[in-house]
Amino acid sequence: MDKTLLNFIINHFLSFNINAVVFFNCWSMETQRHLAHMVSEKLWHTRFVNINGINLDDDFEYRYLLHKRQILGTYVDMNCNKSEHVMNTLSRWRLYNEHYNWLLYDHTADLVNFKRLFMNANLSVNAQLTYAFSKPSTSTLGATIGFNSTTDNNSTQFYIKYDVFNNGRYLGGKLNMTIDREIKCNWGGCHINRYLSTLHLRSKYGHRNKLHDIRMRVSTAVTERPISSPVPVLFNFLLSENCTDVDTIARFGFHVLLIYKDFFGCEMIFTFHNHWGKTETSGGAIGDAVMERTELVSTPFLITTNRLKFFSPIVQTGSYRSVCLFRTPRSSSLKGDAFLQPFEGSVWLVFGVLLVILAVVFWIIFAFESGNIQSHLPYKPSLLATQLMAFGSACCQGSSIVPFSIGGRIAFVSLYLFTFLVYNYYTSILLSTLLEAPPKSNIKTLGQLADSSLEVGLEPLPYNYVFLNTSQLPDVRRFVQRKIESKAQPSKVWISATEGVMRVRDEPGFVYVLETSTTYPFLERVFLPPEICDLNEIMLRPDNAMYTQLHKNSTYKEFLRLKAIRMLETGVWNKQLRQWIKEKLNCVPSIDLVAVDMENIAPLFVMLLFTYILSLALLGLEILIKRTHDFQHRQMLG
Repeated sequence: MDKTLLNFIINHFLSFNINAVVFFNCWSMETQRHLAHMVSEKLWHTRFVNINGINLDDDFEYRYLLHKRQILGTYVDMNCNKSEHVMNTLSRWRLYNEHYNWLLYDHTADLVNFKRLFMNANLSVNAQLTYAFSKPSTSTLGATIGFNSTTDNNSTQFYIKYDVFNNGRYLGGKLNMTIDREIKCNWGGCHINRYLSTLHLRSKYGHRNKLHDIRMRVSTAVTERPISSPVPVLFNFLLSENCTDVDTIARFGFHVLLIYKDFFGCEMIFTFHNHWGKTETSGGAIGDAVMERTELVSTPFLITTNRLKFFSPIVQTGSYRSVCLFRTPRSSSLKGDAFLQPFEGSVWLVFGVLLVILAVVFWIIFAFESGNIQSHLPYKPSLLATQLMAFGSACCQGSSIVPFSIGGRIAFVSLYLFTFLVYNYYTSILLSTLLEAPPKSNIKTLGQLADSSLEVGLEPLPYNYVFLNTSQLPDVRRFVQRKIESKAQPSKVWISATEGVMRVRDEPGFVYVLETSTTYPFLERVFLPPEICDLNEIMLRPDNAMYTQLHKNSTYKEFLRLKAIRMLETGVWNKQLRQWIKEKLNCVPSIDLVAVDMENIAPLFVMLLFTYILSLALLGLEILIKRTHDFQHRQMLG
């Protein structure tokens, strides 16, 4: 065999950065050893398979092409006796896919025969298949009529390469052959002689940008309209942009699908279902995709362990948030600590001791002034009076007794300045505490909710039924047992979204399990801003990301991924997501005055009540003592 052909084969796979190749050939052992020696210098992993000795009844991929590499190079000599049977087997096993880089060499350059072989072959849009042949030359003509085919070191050979693919034969696609380039090879190596088209200016999927010749099959779920309705009625419902809270996920996915349709440039055949699936992998729209009856599911869906056996996630395109929503329960207990919170206990202690000390100091000052200063009060204030003066200054109250001496007045001003600053600091902290937003509930997990005494209602959605019945998470099982199965009538736990949302609004502490995209728009219409800010959310299920997914055997995975990335980069996806999916509520702080509730202010009334009871009791005791004293005095005089 001419060494230029071996150089051409090596050059082809090097251009794709491939270093592991299987050669299906009918060469002599000498040629195989020579090629193995050439590629061993480049640290290639190679395997040579004689086409004429292949057993086509075995599992072809497992026997000859099993590998763990990202991509495997494969060379097929089309001019061997059993080459046509081998290529038909490759088509039957659907091995012309993205996991292999195929080089098919035809020494006869018979394009008609190649088109006959591959017109109905299982080629796909992700196939990397190159058809190559050598241009007739003097050396090849000589070999044909019997001349010595041994070439010298200066012999040159030209090879033509075609890029071959099909957008999807089983969907009506046609064979596509695009001439690429001419390669010039000699004993020293190969290089590009000239480009024969503009194919080199585009990437693989840039060249396969449109699927104009296929009719793609799509599974579509419609849950809010009878599936028996005429197709135009279903289309009008899915295309409508009104009432975005009705069948949100299905309609969101359908609008995104129409953008894909424009990207693909193909027709689509729709199959309608009234549910995504009876189980995670069977029935409905998802069941069609699992059985490969359709290529696409119109909406993104959740990833589960069972689904990963059949599907490959392409890109995250939304979220399914099932949450437990409730307003913070109102406590009936009294909260007196709000009036003590501004200061720690040590501060209160020091402040009280200082007031007592200052009261004693002023009692001494008044006693000194009454005996040593000409201008003084007409009476000597008692220690109780100075204590009341000190306590009144702490409450920013005036005093009817004022020292006359300069030193006493300085002490008096210092007392009032000190208590004025402490009073303002205390009141500012107290007001901010009382007027701040109500505290959120300390129930943060599903397990804590299951252990609480709060009443629960659930939206009757298929997803909730399936998740609560199949999940083995301990928190979920405890939630089901305590909040559903323990009820006398468990069926009454399932209530409509309208009733559930209204009960959440009117009954603080009532918990309703809902799906955010369909219920949040209605909730924002019936809740006031302060009520929205008072809501608490607990995730019902930990997995909430939704992905556009294709079957593991789909040939459109990379094609779809590139289109999805394009939509994300241009903001088209975000626009659709904002229009259809409501992922969170907008809490707008109210500009109205915040009313202090009874649980915070009640301790003041209680303190006032007990103070007056104590005052009346002391007044009664004083009257009793006075009357006893008067009675004893009259007896002494009588």
